Amino acid sequence: MKKLIVLGAGQIGMKVAGDILPCMLNEFSDIYFFDNNISKQGKQICGYYILQQAEYCELIKEECALIIATDHWRELFNECRDYGIEGKIIAIFDKYSFGNYRDVGSMMSLFGEGYIEAVAQK
Repeated sequence: MKKLIVLGAGQIGMKVAGDILPCMLNEFSDIYFFDNNISKQGKQICGYYILQQAEYCELIKEECALIIATDHWRELFNECRDYGIEGKIIAIFDKYSFGNYRDVGSMMSLFGEGYIEAVAQK
């Protein structure tokens, strides 16, 4: 099973941890967060470990998936593209993603059939 790294351990990351990740627990062997704020690294967010820089750099080399959880998602997406890892991104959330939030019963209702098909093909 793949590992999952959520990029962003701020308010949006907390929302993803509380509302989205519980629906994904069976899809990934391990779930981590990473944030470029050094004061957050090595700590936890909603029970998930926030990787330190060196740990993130090693883990990103492995088979893993990424979720971007920040209002600065374009910058992060471009960084991922520059490093050739944009294909690992499975979702992007920003402050507008949760404006009309409703409880989600399955990944299909959250991401649609296209997401399920894309995950199945990987």
